[in-house]
Amino acid sequence: MGVRIFLAILQIGLSIWIFSPIAPNGTISVRRKRLSYLIILALSPLFLGLETAYPALMSWMGNAAQFLYRVGIYTLYLIVSKGKSWDVSLHISMVITSIFTACQIIIQALLSSVGVNPLYNLLYLLVIPLAYKILPLRTQNVILLDLRLSVTLIFLCMLYTKTSFFKVTISSPVNTNADSFFFYLILLHAFFIAFLLLMERYGHRLQQIEAEYTQQKTSEFLQNSLESQQAAVRELRSIHHDIKNHLLMIQQLAQEDHAPSVSHYTTHLLGQMTSCDHYIDTGNRYLNALLDQKYRQATALQIHMDVAVDFRPLSHMQPVDICTIFSNALDNAMEACEKIPSHDTRSISIKGVLSAGYLFITIQNTYCGTVTFHGDLPVTSKSAPHRHGMGLSNIRKAAAGYQGIVKTSVDPEFFTLTLMFPIPSVEDT
Repeated sequence: MGVRIFLAILQIGLSIWIFSPIAPNGTISVRRKRLSYLIILALSPLFLGLETAYPALMSWMGNAAQFLYRVGIYTLYLIVSKGKSWDVSLHISMVITSIFTACQIIIQALLSSVGVNPLYNLLYLLVIPLAYKILPLRTQNVILLDLRLSVTLIFLCMLYTKTSFFKVTISSPVNTNADSFFFYLILLHAFFIAFLLLMERYGHRLQQIEAEYTQQKTSEFLQNSLESQQAAVRELRSIHHDIKNHLLMIQQLAQEDHAPSVSHYTTHLLGQMTSCDHYIDTGNRYLNALLDQKYRQATALQIHMDVAVDFRPLSHMQPVDICTIFSNALDNAMEACEKIPSHDTRSISIKGVLSAGYLFITIQNTYCGTVTFHGDLPVTSKSAPHRHGMGLSNIRKAAAGYQGIVKTSVDPEFFTLTLMFPIPSVEDT
């Protein structure tokens, strides 16, 4: 019994260690951390040899049930201890459980000729950390669909071998082709591990490329915003320097009773000043830079844009995610407004309201025609049909990293995108 307790502690400790470097989504309270430790302790029945004390329980929890039980415990642990969404937690749990199981089967197959050594778990200290070093689990917040499907396929294959081949080879060592069978079994599960590692790294690399591109765009927004602000300052200084001359000219035109000339001159002067009076301040320099550029793009398209949002409660949001959310939302809004024939009705508004511990951000734009949906995503007019709703999908992925909720609504005049983000509480901070 002492050996089994040691193995249970080893496996539980190894599980906590594997998940420990995964970056949490926001600050996790002490209460949630304590609860997560209680959840991971629920793995104990898998290692304490309860088939003797509780045969009915362990009979009910067959190989497949134990396999799924581990996945469920890991999923709950990640949701509570890391604040991950359920789909990301489930994906990571499936990957880790599959690797655990594949390593277990390989090690037991290698030791089958001398009987299963109860200390085979110690080999996990060599095998599992090596696999973990290759897995890019630290910052996973979204899972690509292709990667999710591939891992699910491997997971089902692993579940099948766990309940069939594993039982045949380990439970029935009397087999004329036992050596060959073990050899193929080892190769099969080595392939499973290699496939999982390659797919995870492939998916992680795609996300890195997207993040690098978004980071580049964010840097461009900041640079362009800085240049625009410097140009506005120079323009203001120029107007301030010449203001006396402008006033003298207006006075002279008024004395000569040239009303049309006065009107034309003041209109021109006000036009020069208008380009300097749209400075946007949301409390976040990255969002300021992005909105400044989008404002200029909207102005060039004769779209009126109104911004009234205090983004300081979400100061913990990464610049890459800010760029992903707002650039996609505003690009979609400007695309819709650009199709409106009348320039007078082209408008975009961005408003933020803090209520009940949440920051509600609404991005509303006018549109013409009808809005159709593919599932719950609006259908784009872009030439690539497979990219329908891609912008909104990226917004949802970025928002999910902060437990954000994204909703869309349509009425005869406006298309509205609503973002709802929880504000970290004092306890969490």
